Amino acid sequence: MNGKTATLLAVYQQPGANAVQFSDQVKQTLEQMKKNFPDGIDYKIAMDSTNFVRASIKDVIITFFEACLLVILVVYIFLQSARATIIPILAVPISIIGNATGMILLGFSINMLTLFGMVLAIGIVVDDAIVVIENVERNMEEFHLSPKEAAKKAIDEVTGPVIAIMLVLCAVFVPVAFLGGMTGQLDKQFAVTIAISVVFSGIVALTLSPALAALLLQHKTGEKKGFFKWFEAFFLKVTHGYTGGVAKMLKHTKTAMIVFVIMLVLVGLMFYKTPTSFVPSEDQGYLFGVSFLPDTASLDRTEDVGGKKAKFFMNHPAVQDVSEFAGYSLVDSALKANAGVIFVSLKDYEKRDKDELKAPAIIAAAFKNFSRIKEGVVMPFNPPSIPGLGNMGGFQFWILNRGEGNAAKLQEVTNKFIDHCRKQPELHGVNSTLIERLLPAVAGGCGPGEVGNPGSPRPECL
Repeated sequence: MNGKTATLLAVYQQPGANAVQFSDQVKQTLEQMKKNFPDGIDYKIAMDSTNFVRASIKDVIITFFEACLLVILVVYIFLQSARATIIPILAVPISIIGNATGMILLGFSINMLTLFGMVLAIGIVVDDAIVVIENVERNMEEFHLSPKEAAKKAIDEVTGPVIAIMLVLCAVFVPVAFLGGMTGQLDKQFAVTIAISVVFSGIVALTLSPALAALLLQHKTGEKKGFFKWFEAFFLKVTHGYTGGVAKMLKHTKTAMIVFVIMLVLVGLMFYKTPTSFVPSEDQGYLFGVSFLPDTASLDRTEDVGGKKAKFFMNHPAVQDVSEFAGYSLVDSALKANAGVIFVSLKDYEKRDKDELKAPAIIAAAFKNFSRIKEGVVMPFNPPSIPGLGNMGGFQFWILNRGEGNAAKLQEVTNKFIDHCRKQPELHGVNSTLIERLLPAVAGGCGPGEVGNPGSPRPECL
């Protein structure tokens, strides 16, 4: 590790375990074990995959509070009353509490998917309450009703629309929970989180919001001044322009339908042109590097190649720690003397704010550097976007020889396939574990003990 001899220990969590809690317990256990270490022996956590999880949760929580502040600001600007602003804002924590209760009943946990769902739900849950409060204020101003009477009249008017909004949103998100496969598993918690929030926001809007409106709202007195006066005039102008545009559209239905069809076509074209992927690759704070040598390569040769890989990463300013492991193939999880793997831990995200210090740039630079290594195939990889789905980012493709050709033919087909893939703009870093220097020897009939053996009587096997 970092150029020094070390014993590597990998610890994996059980399925269903809490990753952050598991990481904390491992660190506590290591601290307790350190007290009994012999003199001169120490430990270091070279790679912790939960750092990405912690950073992601931290960003989501920050976004959560930012969304709350933006909602408060927007609601206050439009309602222009501190009393009226309090009412829809109270719907946020109540809906979140109800959402958390539903998540517990369904067996969900607080994770990045559910947190992201809560962030989006913040803006949704206040909509119903705002509809109710604005209608109460309208009844108070237009009909000069008391807050209590205005609340009764408002709830009679908006009960149907609020329920309709709630059902429409549920109709969008609930079916996602029944999707099959990995996509369904990923989207289920996110969709159900929003659906539960929507249901509770509708209940709060039809029960708590009118009750609070009857207690807190007051008739407005005096003329609006400053920013609110300008905003009111501007918003009234926009409203008149919008209603006027709608009225003109209703008089020219054919033109409106043509515009509508054009918009649908544009949406379809944009949907078709937009790049798609299963889960986008991200900078998770660590990388892998794998190497493959000819089958008869010794462990010493594999270690030499691993040293070249490690030297590049240790000299990179974005790298924190580098751990080498010769004799293990990360691709098929097998112990092989001709395979090696390197684990690269990157520095904290705060120290890598420049693009050239992020994972994609590091991988690109590593590919360029490793192309000079002639002893074998050396490739850097990003970890899989979803832990457990493969050993590395991207995807694998197997080319099978059905017995119709020799090793040279397999090499030829593989090279043509790779050349074709490299011409595709969607693909990057296409490589093969098939080593060209070995195939001519195999095709020539060299035995496993002769390939790469200096004592072989046949020079073509060297």
